[in-house]
Amino acid sequence: MFSKFLRTNARLVSHQRRAFAVDHTTPCIFKDLEGHGYLPSTKPMRPIEYPKEFSALDQILDDMTIIQKNGSTGLLGHNKLRETVDKELPHLMEELKKVDEADERLNAALFRDFSMLSSAYLLEGCHVNYLASRTKDNEGTYGEGMDHLPEKLAVPFKFTADRVRYGQPLLEYAYGYALNNWQLKDDKDTKNINYHNDDLYPVVGAPITSGIELIRKFHGSESEAGFVLIHVVIDSKTHHLTAAHKMMMEGARAKDRNVMN
Repeated sequence: MFSKFLRTNARLVSHQRRAFAVDHTTPCIFKDLEGHGYLPSTKPMRPIEYPKEFSALDQILDDMTIIQKNGSTGLLGHNKLRETVDKELPHLMEELKKVDEADERLNAALFRDFSMLSSAYLLEGCHVNYLASRTKDNEGTYGEGMDHLPEKLAVPFKFTADRVRYGQPLLEYAYGYALNNWQLKDDKDTKNINYHNDDLYPVVGAPITSGIELIRKFHGSESEAGFVLIHVVIDSKTHHLTAAHKMMMEGARAKDRNVMN
């Protein structure tokens, strides 16, 4: 039973290392398991670092958030996101093709952005329907989402998914909504893309997620930020987990029970 457990975990670790490009044969932001665990090996790219060709994409993503930084209501709050994308988002495939395949940070950021925008485009109607059907005595219903994406979202979305080797164009946890979607609130060196996992922690006594903030948001509330960022903070400790995993496997290989323990 114990040997079966070790073989299963060895296969799991091997799969994990391929998925996170630990062999460095393919550009990937998740490759420093020993230094950063499940977090990116460098700071997630912020829109201010983008080439100017993607400014329209950045602007729509900023404008879509329901609670804007100035307190006004964004596109999703007015049911205007789809309309804005259809009218104002350019087809960016030619610009995407110019992005260096080895630029792991930019490719990952663009996949994050297209996944966020595509999800909002598909589900905007569900949010509107829920608010319209909700009453004091009825929780409300979401209805059905959009059954298609326009070409200028769908094609870049699939292209960026392939670029980061994710394979499927969907909004997911690591590249999309959480682990690649934070920035340091008080970044003392914004030009330095390197960081230490402890940088994510606030000063003693402050709320656990108060040292970081979301890059992309749907709602813009503290609840949304807290829900996502607590996962980032938790994963900032996973480099200890991967170190323990490595030690356990080395102990098993050497048949050394003390090392394994």
